[in-house]
Amino acid sequence: MTWAREFDQTPWSANDAERHTHKATTWELKELWAKIANDCLERTGDEGRAIREANAVIARQVKDGGYRPE
Repeated sequence: MTWAREFDQTPWSANDAERHTHKATTWELKELWAKIANDCLERTGDEGRAIREANAVIARQVKDGGYRPE
């Protein structure tokens, strides 16, 4: 069974990142987390997958030396 967020619920904000990963320690990383999670949620409709993908991106950013905006 897949847990999917209802489409009438609001997407995540940068403030929600703290509840899902301790690695998003800067505002930029929190904003990136929210962007990735919301994009994935829109694409797949799967809340769990969206959180996992956002967490993985943040973990890679931290491992590689931080977020570098384009």
